[in-house]
Amino acid sequence: MPDLVYLSLWLRDFDQQTMLAYWRQALEEFPASPQAPGVRSLAVYPLNWSEAPVAEEAFRDGISPQELLPLAEEFLHADCAYEAQIHWDLWTPKARTPKSEDIFGGWERRPQVVSILCLGTEFDPEGQEVPGHLEIVFGPESNFLPAEEWALTPEEKQQVMAGPQMRENVEKLVNYARQLEQKLPIARRRLWCESGEDLAAQILSFWKVES
Repeated sequence: MPDLVYLSLWLRDFDQQTMLAYWRQALEEFPASPQAPGVRSLAVYPLNWSEAPVAEEAFRDGISPQELLPLAEEFLHADCAYEAQIHWDLWTPKARTPKSEDIFGGWERRPQVVSILCLGTEFDPEGQEVPGHLEIVFGPESNFLPAEEWALTPEEKQQVMAGPQMRENVEKLVNYARQLEQKLPIARRRLWCESGEDLAAQILSFWKVES
């Protein structure tokens, strides 16, 4: 399984009264997919991740962050975590065919799920390194860097990284992070992957994109 990519945000003045408004702001700034618009699901976890959700609902046609907020506010408490799933469009490689002259069988832009989480100040992440107040799960690392399982040669990896599709994916992530920087009172942030590596350093050093 590929490592997942996270953006952790620590906010000033984050408490029970402000946290859902900040969470809604992160949802409103998200570049949602036109093919699968709106928030697609909500889950509210009490106490820690091992507990069953006290609320869990899917929205077949998607709803707006403004419509989502009252549903979450019914379970407002500092020991809860709130997860909303939403989609954005990213380039992904197609499977290579015998007739393919390229590394892959081309690229396609497809909706991919992102989780945007808000963790109350009394929620217990159960041994997890101190989490951010907002945690954004962007999906697999292969959305932004060539995956090891693609088994590419160094030359092929360089070709993929230099291509417009991977660069557009990276720029979408960076632009969203910049939007949040402008809209939220961020005290600290961290872009990372499950292996613990500083993914931001890997991505930004190659692309020379300022975070």
